[in-house]
Amino acid sequence: MVVCPACGSPVMSPENTRFCAACNRPFHIEEELPRAPRIIPWENLEKSGIVNAFVSTLKKCLFDPHAFFDDLSFSRNSSKAWLYALIVGSIGSIFSFVWTYILFGPLLDLLPWMDDYSAKSAISVAGLIFTPLIVTVKVFFAALYFHGLLYLTRGNKQNAAATFRIVCYTQSTAIFDLIPVFGSIISPLWSLYLLAVGFNKVHKTSMVKAFMIILLPIVFLMVMIAMLALLFGAGIFIYDVLKDSLSYFR
Repeated sequence: MVVCPACGSPVMSPENTRFCAACNRPFHIEEELPRAPRIIPWENLEKSGIVNAFVSTLKKCLFDPHAFFDDLSFSRNSSKAWLYALIVGSIGSIFSFVWTYILFGPLLDLLPWMDDYSAKSAISVAGLIFTPLIVTVKVFFAALYFHGLLYLTRGNKQNAAATFRIVCYTQSTAIFDLIPVFGSIISPLWSLYLLAVGFNKVHKTSMVKAFMIILLPIVFLMVMIAMLALLFGAGIFIYDVLKDSLSYFR
């Protein structure tokens, strides 16, 4: 119950009142009522239905990620999040495979072991069969990997299950793979953004730190490649110098 801070009289309708009826003094409600918890449509299938829940979750995660991860609950079972990732990830992987097969199929004919139709068919069937397994392994390893980075950088404010749910719903970007060629470019880039927003909202890290955590392995790999290239170039240079020096003394 809300009371007037001046006289202590109860205020029956604080949302529609700005003055106390007893003392006629203005008052302000300092403390907002807690927001009622909102549930992601996919985690409320009984109410929304599978198709509507899937589409609503997909749209909100992709185009309103800040509100989406604000609504993400961690008291719920992660199995629905995994199922969502499995569905959308499999759809994206299958279409990515189909576009690759259609657009780059002629290039496969140049490979000696792809001369016959049976080899292509075997790869196609194997790819379709193992797609759910590949998506599942990718999600679990990505969650483990990113939570490890969050732990090392002291950016984990929630447990590993929270990171797993973020990674699962970030698989929404796989739907862009329905677009030939450009979808495979948009998907990973948008996925990085969704991960950063998820870490920001759930683990309470800044967006800058979230991007640093995500891009850290990429930067490390680029530095390693640059160092190897530098060492290779230095080795060639030293070899040429020694070779010229030895030929001079001869």
